Amino acid sequence: MSEFIKILQARTLSFHTGQPLWKYNISDFEFEQLKVRFQNVERASQLDPRTCALYYAEWWKRKYIGGYPSKLEIYESIGGKQLCFDDEEFFKLAKQGGNYLNFKWIRIQNTLYLKTLLLQGGLPVNHIKNNKGKYRDFLVKIIHLNPNTIEDFSSDYEVISLLPKSSQNDIIYSSCLEIVRAVLDNDESMLSSFQHNKDLVDIANDLITERDKVVRKGNSLRFRWFYDRNKKTFFLNTSLNLKLNKTDLQYLLNDNVNDSISEYRLFVDSSLIAKLVKRNADTFKVIQVTNTIKFDGKLDPEIYFIDTLDKTYTANHLLYHKLNLEIPSLWNSSGDAIYHLDKSRHTRNNSAFVLCESSYFWQGDVDVEEKLIINDDDYYFVKFKHQLHVKKDNENGFKFKTNAQNMFEWTILSDRPKWILKSNLEIVRNQLRLFVCDKNGERISNPIIQWKPTHRSEWNSINSPLSKGVLDIKISLNEIEEFDRVFNIADLDLNVISKHHHFVFRNSEPFTTEIYPSALYDFEIENFVIRFNIIEHSSFPTSVKTRFSIQRQSAGLIAEIASPFQGLCIVDQNNQKVDDKVLYLDNIRGWRLVSNLHEKEFEISFKNHKNDQIIINKAIDRKIIPLIEFHDTLKSLFQLYNVIDEENYIEIMISEILTNSKTKKIKSYQIKQFSKTVVWKVNEHNKIQFIDDDINFADSVFALPLECELEEIDKIELSKEQDSFSLQKSNIEKFILFSVKNSFPKIKPVFISVNPENKFTTDDDRNARMLDFASQLLEQDFPGIIWNKLWIYYILCKENDLPFATFDIIKSITTSSELAAKAFVFLSEKFDNGQFAFSGNDFAELENDLGFSFHWVKLEHWHNHLHMSEAIATMLGHHFPELKVCLLQNRSKRDFVFLAELNKARERLGNRVLSQLPKYNLLTDRNSYIKPIPHQHWNDEVNILVIAPLAVASSIKKDNAGLWHTNGDSYRRMIKYVENIDKKWYEDSLIFYLN
Repeated sequence: MSEFIKILQARTLSFHTGQPLWKYNISDFEFEQLKVRFQNVERASQLDPRTCALYYAEWWKRKYIGGYPSKLEIYESIGGKQLCFDDEEFFKLAKQGGNYLNFKWIRIQNTLYLKTLLLQGGLPVNHIKNNKGKYRDFLVKIIHLNPNTIEDFSSDYEVISLLPKSSQNDIIYSSCLEIVRAVLDNDESMLSSFQHNKDLVDIANDLITERDKVVRKGNSLRFRWFYDRNKKTFFLNTSLNLKLNKTDLQYLLNDNVNDSISEYRLFVDSSLIAKLVKRNADTFKVIQVTNTIKFDGKLDPEIYFIDTLDKTYTANHLLYHKLNLEIPSLWNSSGDAIYHLDKSRHTRNNSAFVLCESSYFWQGDVDVEEKLIINDDDYYFVKFKHQLHVKKDNENGFKFKTNAQNMFEWTILSDRPKWILKSNLEIVRNQLRLFVCDKNGERISNPIIQWKPTHRSEWNSINSPLSKGVLDIKISLNEIEEFDRVFNIADLDLNVISKHHHFVFRNSEPFTTEIYPSALYDFEIENFVIRFNIIEHSSFPTSVKTRFSIQRQSAGLIAEIASPFQGLCIVDQNNQKVDDKVLYLDNIRGWRLVSNLHEKEFEISFKNHKNDQIIINKAIDRKIIPLIEFHDTLKSLFQLYNVIDEENYIEIMISEILTNSKTKKIKSYQIKQFSKTVVWKVNEHNKIQFIDDDINFADSVFALPLECELEEIDKIELSKEQDSFSLQKSNIEKFILFSVKNSFPKIKPVFISVNPENKFTTDDDRNARMLDFASQLLEQDFPGIIWNKLWIYYILCKENDLPFATFDIIKSITTSSELAAKAFVFLSEKFDNGQFAFSGNDFAELENDLGFSFHWVKLEHWHNHLHMSEAIATMLGHHFPELKVCLLQNRSKRDFVFLAELNKARERLGNRVLSQLPKYNLLTDRNSYIKPIPHQHWNDEVNILVIAPLAVASSIKKDNAGLWHTNGDSYRRMIKYVENIDKKWYEDSLIFYLN
């Protein structure tokens, strides 16, 4: 038995729950036993990779004494050359263990395996103990910076110099950031871990005292550009805090917060960056999907949020500063050859770097000049001290200084027209509006702001009329001068005549317009009209790159302008049309839906092929929409049917909206969840053989055993044996095979059996099994084996991105109101750390997957669990705050007039949505309801709007067998659909029925 398994068993655990390894609090004896195990094995294959990963984490926590940690140093701490494996083998095993334990590897430009392994150990407790005073001073200093990432303080020499020299590295910074964020966000789980160490408790208490003095400012949430000197590439860091409060959210959404919205998705161009999911009334949990965006050599990306109602919120203010390669810029070091772009021309550091085109020359105290090639052009990365003056002939140039600090920030309010999609400079229209604030985010009322054309030397007051073209901006305060640059397009406007592929510019004096050449189109310019012709018909140009300038100015505005071409199509990352009729959810990242046809209106419709009663319609309100925006809609529809069924796919239809509110079908597609389907058989030795041209995918798949003992349930690797694979569980026959997270291609989860005599499960078999599981779960108490099995499968689904409905033991929750209440309490107690994590967020994920809601539970079944009343209240208030008051405080809704409110709901939904509601025949309804069905004064398609809240009210106050039934999945999904399609109608009418 491996040491890792022993540690789990000592804590009465059957499997790793996904928590950081430091939370296991392993003893000194257990730590020594890890080393004994490494020293006694005869070959590396005898080691459990999870044990190796655990040692890396514990070494950091216990043995780190300073300096940048190395794999060799960790290896030598267990015996070094006396072992039967070397440091690289040990590191490889630890990485494998991290994959096995589903570590979320830290990724910047590349994957930081060592850093991730070490930080699983939490804080370097031994090193902090030996340097307690210096750590305290450092942490108190950075807590007032309210940092979001280590880059917010790692380049500030005055701050990092408080640490011992040997501790000035990014892994220590990351550990310190964990402490500070735990204090700022009042993370009770993290803070409670400090209680075992007096030194940490003392420091944490000092930080808590300082917390009330901290000014929470929005600019800590901004995204910065970075440069990787080793790879010579730029990337945008888009990391967010794991928890956001309401003030943070107001900043992110430009004060457009809607209290009824439970989730927002953050996009950068066509990439989904993160999901912000409501935990309670005051906080949102951040689920980071990716934290870096590579620079594509073009213009800065668009940043925006989309809420659950498909409303879009522009969020370009989150970009700290534009990456404009035409202008010399200041860069500060973040360690490990990583540098970040600074808006200021001043830095507190002793040295800094300037990036500039090769056409510039410089004067100053220069240390290093490094030549770079970016987009086929020559640039220089210049390291300097004290002052650097960068200029061209006949220009004033740019002055950069070290050992100096700017005490203010500024934001230029842009006035970019809709026809300009992106630009290298902020755009203004004859008016210069700036917001200047101090480092705490407080507005400064008296800065001196001046402007001048770039080709002139005289500065003008902000009150003077602006010249057209590129303008330099100077902001002066307390002898500190900062500079920025904008482009004044004045009243320049564009008329795009898509029918003829023309651009017609109005008020274009004195601008010179240049169109960048493209392999996709050619063009000709006559007066102020530009005519385009498509060259490559298999492609679709989504924009036209353009440059505007005026005479005597070498700088100009580089912009992407809305495409003049007509089309309704899907394009990939390279603007190539995707003509396939079958698409796959796991490979559409970067693909976009283009709908640019003579100002026509379109909508897109989705339905599940195997459960087509529910149709989801969305207006296409932008000409270019990344397909990834529809990911959650597609996922919810895939959940309407068995995920491992080959016929479970989504039908997509794009239709034109006609003047009579009818629709005309234009295009249709099928979209499947996985681009890889495994074909397999069992050979005469009961080994698995994959029938595939490429079986390398087997390197990234695991299996989960079915119908086995509790201690056998865990992820299992496939072992290659010549032309077949075996699973090292000889006593188990049935498994679910699935891909690891983020693998590509990702295989469709598939049931496999190593016994060729096994028969596939029928629907009747599944129903019988669910009822059996439900009976066992109701009979046994929480410590029982059956509840531990449910918990294991739940965690394994959550950690491995598997649908909960894959396993009948989890799906059995939907067969009984009493069991649903019991399951909610069980999971809440498992998750609970004083913040009701399950009732605040995770429960909704389970509901959506299984197709039911916990608030349907019969009220008397909650009465059996009154000790969990706060968690239950949090869950009820997550989506339906008035329902929570109604159920828990017995309040009624007296101003509800049924028919009037129903008509309002119909108006909100509109005729198209109403006509596509799931059909429901009231005449054949034999369910028993708490109130009579209201007299019908509407068309049949409205029936489901009326029945859904009535069915739920009956389940809450009485009994409704239709909701809690093995064959009720389709019915439940219809109720969930109404619950989500108009939350106001659903909640108000549900309270009406309950009263």
